[in-house]
Amino acid sequence: MTIDHPLDADVFDGWLADLVSLRGDRILRAKGIVFLEDIEMPFVFHGVQRTFEPPMPLQSWQGEARQSRIVIIARDISQKRLQSSLNRLRARPVRGARLSTTQE
Repeated sequence: MTIDHPLDADVFDGWLADLVSLRGDRILRAKGIVFLEDIEMPFVFHGVQRTFEPPMPLQSWQGEARQSRIVIIARDISQKRLQSSLNRLRARPVRGARLSTTQE
């Protein structure tokens, strides 16, 4: 999934925390490069199940395209449910709003 607009850091953190809390045992791998509001450098995140490394900044973007790119490989999570969760990051939420993933 790609998202062209910068993400609110708190919204992204909340989304990832909710995903791990509700679906962590089903996540085989999650990784991505994240474009955050008010931050010039990209951040990389990755994890397996409920174990995630803290997001790490990269020195710069490669090329001119600044966008978040997220990959999630999971089992026993419907494509519809996962896409719905990811689509919440595509919306331009009110600054400081939290996103949550709903349980099936």
